[in-house]
Amino acid sequence: MIQAFTSFAVALFCASVAHILAAFLLSLEKITYRFLHPVALVLFALSCSFFYFFFPAINYLDYATQSTYLLFCLALWITAHTDAQTLLISRFVTLFLAPLGWLAAQSGLLLITPLESVIGALLGLITLGLTARLAYRWTGQESLGQGDIDLLIFIGAFLGPIGCWQTLLIGSITGSLFGIALLLMYGQKARTFQLPFGTFLVCAALIHIAHMFSIIKCLEVFSYCS
Repeated sequence: MIQAFTSFAVALFCASVAHILAAFLLSLEKITYRFLHPVALVLFALSCSFFYFFFPAINYLDYATQSTYLLFCLALWITAHTDAQTLLISRFVTLFLAPLGWLAAQSGLLLITPLESVIGALLGLITLGLTARLAYRWTGQESLGQGDIDLLIFIGAFLGPIGCWQTLLIGSITGSLFGIALLLMYGQKARTFQLPFGTFLVCAALIHIAHMFSIIKCLEVFSYCS
C-alpha cells in the first residue's frame, strides 16, 4: 500500500515536470503542445499505482530500473498526446532518447541486453523505413511520417527486437481495426481522415510492458513451486 502511494506521488511529480519540459522542447520545433487537464495527470499517476498493484514483480527491480521505465512511459505518453492532437511527433522525446536506451541497457537498467537494445532500434528503423518507402512508391504519397519511424526506433532501443516487433504488430492491427471502424461509420469520407499511427504504437508498447512483467510474475510463481 505504501509503495503504491509512493509510486502515485512520484509519478504525479514526474508527469507534471515532464509536461512542462515537453511544452518547452516541442516549442523549439514549433509543435503546438496543449497542456493536459490536471485530471489527466492524476489518472496517469493512478495508472502507475495500479501497475504496482497488478504487477508486483516490478517491486523486485531497483529504483534506478523503475525510474528508467517510468521515463520511457512518460516519453510515450507525451508522444501519444502530441500525435493525437497535431499528428506530429517530436524527436526530442523519441529519437534523441534512443541513446539513453542503449546506455541504460549497458548499465543494466533495462531487462534487455545492450545488443538487444541496438538490434531493436535498427529493427524499428529498417521495418518502418522500408515500409514507408514501399508505400510511397505504391501510392505516390507519404503514408508514414518520419516521426513514426523515430518513435519505433526509440521503442526498440528500450524494449529490444521482440518488443519492437510486437509493438509494430499490435499497433498495426489495432490501427487497421480502428480504420475499418471509421469506414463502417463514415463510409468513403473516412478515407480523408489521417490516423495518428504513433498513438497506436504507444498503446502497443505499453501492452508489451504489461505483458513483460506478467511473464516475470509467472516465472516467479513457477520457480517458487519448483
